[in-house]
Amino acid sequence: MPIYRLLLSLLFIPIVFTLLGRCWTRKENLTQMMGRFALCQATTVQPIPTLWLHAASNGELNSAKAFLERLRQTRKENSIVITCNSASSVSLAKSLGYRAQLAPLDYWWSIQMFRRAENISEHITMESEIWPNRLSILHKKKIAIVVLGARISVQTSKTWSKFPQLAYSTVSKINFLSAQNAETLLHFQKFGLRENATGPILNLKSIVTKPKDIPPRVKRANTCLAASTHPGEEEIILDGFCQARAKWPLLKLILAPRHPNRAESIKKLLEKFELKFLRKSQSDAAHPEDCDVLLADTLGDMDLWYRQSGICIIGGSFKHFGGHTPYEPAIHECALIHGPFSDNFKKEYEILTSKNASLLAKSGQELSHQLQVLKNLAVQEEMAISAKNVLAQDAGFDSLIQDVKSAIKPAK
Repeated sequence: MPIYRLLLSLLFIPIVFTLLGRCWTRKENLTQMMGRFALCQATTVQPIPTLWLHAASNGELNSAKAFLERLRQTRKENSIVITCNSASSVSLAKSLGYRAQLAPLDYWWSIQMFRRAENISEHITMESEIWPNRLSILHKKKIAIVVLGARISVQTSKTWSKFPQLAYSTVSKINFLSAQNAETLLHFQKFGLRENATGPILNLKSIVTKPKDIPPRVKRANTCLAASTHPGEEEIILDGFCQARAKWPLLKLILAPRHPNRAESIKKLLEKFELKFLRKSQSDAAHPEDCDVLLADTLGDMDLWYRQSGICIIGGSFKHFGGHTPYEPAIHECALIHGPFSDNFKKEYEILTSKNASLLAKSGQELSHQLQVLKNLAVQEEMAISAKNVLAQDAGFDSLIQDVKSAIKPAK
């Protein structure tokens, strides 16, 4: 731990200059920068004892939505605060009705200031956000620490293995951990996770609220959603889309980038492909009928886009981003197309492929072919229902809720 804190101290000036650079380029403002050091105002005046949930990005926050809604039903109003690593994720958390701000950096003093300002009594962190100072301070104050959907890559595990004392002193402080998969659980047990802190293996991204009144297939069969795309993927997707439209003129595209602030660069790409498009943020358009492409550059509307689409192209899987969740489009009965990079949900995509419940595309040409396969209404319907059945929700959710409630006992 002393070495870790020394390293953080040495990095303080470079971090400050990096954040100032983000302010200069208007990626953040000064208030947001101050928030990263817990130097801004608390999210509410005189907060009651509060559960702190940390979700790094939109993906982690979305995976926690069903859990948070269940938890909120039994808690006092305004007793949950959410922190995220990006401003867009903070905006999403606020749109869901929670107090939210950017997460404090892992400096001893910033964590202490945040803890006092927000009156933290319990802590839940999502997936791979394991920060030594944060856990050390909370443990010292006898604040319960829960990790949900825990995930650790092979490379991260190797890095932690180089610092066994730091790994043990951090992981051993966790009160309850539910891992996404068996491999992750083994890694955490190796680093010092206590046996009585070991919870069930469950991927929270499999717990998706079932939508009501999904529109008939015939109303959305000609609409394709490209969900949570990253830089370099839009070119592949638009190439495949344009090729497919030559034989499927009615095909429409909803393009929803992972980070909506990339809309300007995507706009230039759409102009390059000579596509007629509308930006959701600059129009009242909620349907893609009036254009070739609806650029969905707003937050919190993914359920709307899933409901309108018969097909979903899953972003993050056409470049080295690991692939995003197949659960949400599957529960909305979308036929699935994904790229070759799916390490984040490796098991799920292997099962989907083996059961002929999704289609793989490695290039724009292959994507065009797979889209044309799904032009057939019966084929599209069959693949959508197959994906939904293959990825049926895990029955362990209710049990997990009870385990977490038992684990998070507020500090006195």
